[in-house]
Amino acid sequence: MKRFNNFFLRTPLKYGLNPSDINASFISNNRPIQILNGNPSYINILDSLYGYNLVLDIKKDLNKTASASYKHTSPAGVVFDTNVYNSLYGARNCDSLSSFGDFIAVNDVVDEKTANYLKKEVSDGIIAPDYEISALEILRNKKKGQYIVLKADFNNSWSEDTQIRSLYGTELHQTRNNIFLDNNITHPYLDSIKLGFNTCKYTQSNTIVIVYENKCLGISAGQQNRVGSIEIAGTKLNNYIQKYNLEDKIDYNKLILVSDSFLPFKDNIDIAHKYNIKTIVSQSGSIRDNEVIDYAKNLNIEFITFKNRLFLH
Repeated sequence: MKRFNNFFLRTPLKYGLNPSDINASFISNNRPIQILNGNPSYINILDSLYGYNLVLDIKKDLNKTASASYKHTSPAGVVFDTNVYNSLYGARNCDSLSSFGDFIAVNDVVDEKTANYLKKEVSDGIIAPDYEISALEILRNKKKGQYIVLKADFNNSWSEDTQIRSLYGTELHQTRNNIFLDNNITHPYLDSIKLGFNTCKYTQSNTIVIVYENKCLGISAGQQNRVGSIEIAGTKLNNYIQKYNLEDKIDYNKLILVSDSFLPFKDNIDIAHKYNIKTIVSQSGSIRDNEVIDYAKNLNIEFITFKNRLFLH
């Protein structure tokens, strides 16, 4: 990316969403992104934008080091931890099947230990605020020099974003406001709730996120019905529990399900109960709120609500 007279010039991309989609490019203006290595595609930039803004929101909301493993504009795993390596390793192993060939976003400096781990993994690229010199050298040699390394020249969470799309001769405009969890909510596992809430904002709808402690272990994206979305997220949760033999070790009281919109019918609660969910966090405002909330309480499921819908498309 080059700059001329305070304007950023258009940067060509490898190709669009598919190799047959031509004339792909991007411009990053007031929040610039540098290509340090590799030749990204259209979808690589999409994944990097969603992932990096997600981990920046976690930094702002929780003041935690976080990583996100992205595939097809939704996260496969999101984790906060004490350092970059732990968070990145955790994010890529929430759902390791889906993280195969992922694009990674982290909100802190990538160190040599993290780069050496990634050197052996099947991953398409990474975006971070900066890299240790030794780490950058390792990543530049990955995939025969084709591993995509992006550096975001900003580390602040956004507040308002003017968004424009042009599809099939029709242009859409909107101004999107960044929403955070209501400040009046208190909970012993509030960090987990905030992690799930922020992850919902950057996951294609209908979104369900199941969180355990500092990990999003069940993420379902882009489903046409919410019951199916809960089933997918719950299945991913169970896959993780079985893979790591946690059946007798997991504290089910810490399982939190976050929905990006209403849970308008009791069948959603039945599926959540099936996967041992103890806390549900969902948008309020459905005409069946009282019925659904009372039904959840009868199943000993805590129900927490927030105001604003979190759809992403």
